[in-house]
Amino acid sequence: MRLQEIERVSGERSSITPAWFWLSVYETFHYTGIRLNSLLSIQRRDICLRRRTINIRSEGDKTHKEFLLPIPGPLYEHIDRVVAWADSLHFKATDQLFNVNRFSSHYRRETMDINQIEAMYRKLTAIVGTRMTPHRFRHTLASDLMRQADRNIHVAKALLNHSSIATTMEYIETDPHQMRHVLEERADKVPRSLIARVDYSARQHQEQRLDPPKPLPSLPFQQPGSISGPSTPEAFDQLAEWISNGVRPLTAVGRRG
Repeated sequence: MRLQEIERVSGERSSITPAWFWLSVYETFHYTGIRLNSLLSIQRRDICLRRRTINIRSEGDKTHKEFLLPIPGPLYEHIDRVVAWADSLHFKATDQLFNVNRFSSHYRRETMDINQIEAMYRKLTAIVGTRMTPHRFRHTLASDLMRQADRNIHVAKALLNHSSIATTMEYIETDPHQMRHVLEERADKVPRSLIARVDYSARQHQEQRLDPPKPLPSLPFQQPGSISGPSTPEAFDQLAEWISNGVRPLTAVGRRG
């Protein structure tokens, strides 16, 4: 959107030009999750603005199945602009609609191909700092649809034109926030009588703070380096009392090195 405004105001080419066209391509991938080859295969006759649909023909899709792709509200203005430009340039019914070479004099090819789209996404990735690809939008669309209230897997399968639900499930990505929300929804519906009471006594016992141990007094040993034990009867009595209470002094008594 910013690049489009720069081109409109300054009249100069942006790094992704013409910006209005590439914005339309980007939004089509974003809102529909269409396959790259399917977008390149869209012809002028495949767009029906009155019914707000895009006809994906069998020869242009991976599954070789023809289906109608709805045009959501936010995408309509972009498709309408591409169609208006195509009509002003006298596109034939069978002409490739998304063909940047027809909309800008800076391109010389006959038809638009995968390389031109991938080049646009490489430039866009460099600008925003996040890698984006057309196929990535398919995964995002499937995941977003399953986050909605109805979570209709069949709608996601139809929009992505998958052959099986198993394939659609591989596109759906969950996140911890979504999983937590589902578990909390389930917990709210569980009868309170079935919820076990939690015993917090262990946690309370763990959180009790004990007084730090007092430092042990030193025994009246003989001179440093001596290997004999306490030198006075009082010291023997003190040592015996400690041992009877399960306390062992750190100083080795009567041990030879």
